[in-house]
Amino acid sequence: MVQWEGAERPAAVFRWSRKKALVGLVAILAVGALGIDGLASSPDDLFLEVTAGFLVLLATGGILGVIASFRGQTYIALLQEGILQESLIGWNFVPWESIEAVGYYKVSWQTNLGLRTKEPPRMGGPFRFTAGLNRRFRGLAGGWDAGLPIWPVERGEEMVALVKRCIADPGSRARLGQRK
Repeated sequence: MVQWEGAERPAAVFRWSRKKALVGLVAILAVGALGIDGLASSPDDLFLEVTAGFLVLLATGGILGVIASFRGQTYIALLQEGILQESLIGWNFVPWESIEAVGYYKVSWQTNLGLRTKEPPRMGGPFRFTAGLNRRFRGLAGGWDAGLPIWPVERGEEMVALVKRCIADPGSRARLGQRK
């Protein structure tokens, strides 16, 4: 069950893996260490100071994201109405009826499940500012309007199979969130 639009709703919930979050934390700490080292060692180079400050800011955001995943605040929920992605920076909702195509794309080394939609996904929190940009520049992400990260999610392949089943067979959506 997840909270959506003011009510508890049955859903198949896929949370971020704690083990994979720890792997990400190591990378985040390395980026932060580079930023701190850059700030400490380049007091007279403005470009390096700005770059190092950006790395520290990026690492801080990453650490907050890892904390949110450990607290269970980062997840993908397959609702009977659509796909809800919750994270530290907001939410993203894609109704099942608006999905035109589904496929894979990569950002760096991370595989994502891409969704092409008839209308832009609904977004809230700071996410909402990216809706127009995502639609305008979707060619940069392989033509997808929304993406679901597979690598950090527990049971990622199960999530992908369930999304594909719900798109192909709308009747299977009624069973989402029910105990087997």
